[in-house]
Amino acid sequence: MTPIAKRILIKRLILIVILAAVAGFVFFTEYMKNRTIYSDVEPAQKVVRQIKVVALGDSLTAGYGLPENMSFAAQLEQALRLDGYDVVVKNAGISGDTSAGGLSRLNAAIEYNPDIAIVELGVNDALRGHPPATTEKNLDNILSILEDRGISILFAGMQAPKGLGNAYTDQFEDLYERQAKKHNVIFYPFFMQGVLDVPNAAELLLADGAHPNEEGVKVIVNNIMPYIKKLLEPFTAK
Repeated sequence: MTPIAKRILIKRLILIVILAAVAGFVFFTEYMKNRTIYSDVEPAQKVVRQIKVVALGDSLTAGYGLPENMSFAAQLEQALRLDGYDVVVKNAGISGDTSAGGLSRLNAAIEYNPDIAIVELGVNDALRGHPPATTEKNLDNILSILEDRGISILFAGMQAPKGLGNAYTDQFEDLYERQAKKHNVIFYPFFMQGVLDVPNAAELLLADGAHPNEEGVKVIVNNIMPYIKKLLEPFTAK
């Protein structure tokens, strides 16, 4: 091989080595960058232990006219479990119950030792013409007892049925927000939101036009889920 050919060969070898080094550096840089990115991703939240929820309410909670597995409590538990939460939701709803009835059986409901309580009561008070001040006092007592027991609360508001007059309606509906602020609890303004106040309400209600059907309960659960998950945050770990 002539001296010139040797020099050309050496230059080509040097060029190959340089290109290989550059390629290796680029690969290594991208690898480390991706490795850093993945390491910064927060792991999914995990429930530290099983969480107990009690839903204290009337027929809207109880699942009036529905199979037990289609009630609000059952559908809520199923939805939370599908999202990875180890949660049990106890149905403490009784059809026709009032705020006074809920207060009278509160101790029995919390013997379950729940971590979270959903309170949905009061519309039957309005249907029976009970003074809003009486309803408010009962709900105030319920929230106070739950607070004293260290139970986290989701407080659901209600709207007065039509035909009770503006004065009664305003007094009744205002009491929920007032109590929510007083007790500083998670407040869901209207339990039947998206079901009773929409153009296609008939598709989401039973034939009586007052209680949610299976699809209606599903809407309620979907709408209330972000509020429930907010209450679940202290019970989850990253």
